[in-house]
Amino acid sequence: MMSSPDATDLDSLSRNENIVACYRPPAGTIDHDLAHEAYKKAVEYFMKEFAGNEDVVGFLVGHTSIVDVENTVEKAKREYEAKGQKRRTVLKWLNKLSLGIRYYSQALDMLAQHHPEYVALAWGAIKFVLMGVINHEELIEELAKALTLIGNVLPGIKLSARLYQTEQMKGAIATLYAHVIHFFQRAARWYNKSSAGRAWSSILKPFELDYQDTVDQIKLCSETINNIAHGASRAEIRDMHITVQLIHGNLQGMQKKLHQMQLQLDEKELRMASHIGQVLQVAIANKTINEAVQLDVTDMKPRIYDLQFSNILKMLSPEVSPENILRKHTSLCRRNHQISTGYLRTGADIAKSLNLWVSTTGSSLFILRSGPRASSITRDHAVDIIKYLRNAQYKVFWILSPPSPCNSEPSVASILQSLVYQVIRHEPNILLRFPENLSTLQFLSNRSESEWLDLLCLLVSRLDKCFLIVETENLYQASRQMPEWTQEFLQVFQRLINRVETAGSLVKVLVVTFGNDSSWLSSQQGSIHNFVATIQQPRIVPPRLRRGYSRSKLRRYSQQSSQSRS
Repeated sequence: MMSSPDATDLDSLSRNENIVACYRPPAGTIDHDLAHEAYKKAVEYFMKEFAGNEDVVGFLVGHTSIVDVENTVEKAKREYEAKGQKRRTVLKWLNKLSLGIRYYSQALDMLAQHHPEYVALAWGAIKFVLMGVINHEELIEELAKALTLIGNVLPGIKLSARLYQTEQMKGAIATLYAHVIHFFQRAARWYNKSSAGRAWSSILKPFELDYQDTVDQIKLCSETINNIAHGASRAEIRDMHITVQLIHGNLQGMQKKLHQMQLQLDEKELRMASHIGQVLQVAIANKTINEAVQLDVTDMKPRIYDLQFSNILKMLSPEVSPENILRKHTSLCRRNHQISTGYLRTGADIAKSLNLWVSTTGSSLFILRSGPRASSITRDHAVDIIKYLRNAQYKVFWILSPPSPCNSEPSVASILQSLVYQVIRHEPNILLRFPENLSTLQFLSNRSESEWLDLLCLLVSRLDKCFLIVETENLYQASRQMPEWTQEFLQVFQRLINRVETAGSLVKVLVVTFGNDSSWLSSQQGSIHNFVATIQQPRIVPPRLRRGYSRSKLRRYSQQSSQSRS
């Protein structure tokens, strides 16, 4: 930003304005009154002296220009060239006049900028006088000589007038214009005299003496104009020098301020570098803390998950562990096998259906129906199927009615909850697959049957393949008064199968039913993906035949079981 000038600069600026006035006109100025007065007097004279002369009136009200004057001079030259050798002197001065006419335009063009009528009057007067004396060789020679001499003092006027249009220059130009107009007045007055008057005037006041003073005045005006131009040129140079000094001073002030600003910027840069260093130290310290916190959080995540997992298992844990129930039923089943040969016979009967159910490609439902008084042997078969699937390295989850009564009443919701518990317990990482969908609140025990079913479907759908074995004689005994209970119970697992299969996973469900609800079971008998088998109470074998019979049947069941595994 440029600095403001001091007191010395203000004085310099004031002198600078005075100097500018020497070569530049102030705004809104007009021509000098002297030119107007000369113009006005010339018009009055020509109107009075040549009253009734149409040529005079024509150039006064018209727009005569330098072209018209040049055409008049050329016309005179052509006429005198036609007259021969005797007119050589006249032709010489006419030629000089034709060359000098342009000098008049240089002096008069400045007036034409504001008052074109002034210039038109001058050119009209020149043309009028030339036309009047064109046939008088003495007069045309004298007039051409006078106009040429006047024109010789006018070079450079146009340039000076264009460069320095000041009041002083305009006054000098107006004075020159007045002298030129005055010369034409005197020439016109001499021309308008009679022949005797011109002869007498030539004796008393010869023509060359009468206009010599006008020529001298025009020379003086020309010198004055040149002096004005020279002085204006010096003023312009001085003004440029002052302007350069002011610019130089301003540049020095700007350089000083820039230097101060640079020092301030350097100081701020040092402070900024110090602040940045502090910020970097804080950032590095925070980064170290964040990394330590991140490591702690990373280390805490599995611990938090373990706590959450333990909490979920604790909430889902049934009154009696499914493993304990299976262990007790396995012990009872082994004891029953030793005293019963009917078990082997029924095992051979269902081996084929079991093999088809395990080997089928899609999800399916296996309904193992218990006949009258066959609940114990049916449960034993369910236990053996669980053991068989576990030995074959399948993922299997089960529900078995407890051997002894429990404090809590059985329900479909508790069955589904127990299955959820087993899936989470045997697949601990399954909760990490969808943490956004599962939380501790979803495993509270007060959830409804449909909510437990949704949760079980969600978990099972994350497994590639699994088996569910459901035997709930205790629940059946508690719900036997409801005719449609078995059908509704089976439909729960059918919905589970459908939803898991839609999700792209595979689940096979075996449900043990009790009672005589054959309407829905018969409708499922012909289904492609569902299997139905019935276990009847075995026929009692006399003691004398039990030993041999059991050995043959045991061998056959073992062979069929081996085929099922393959």
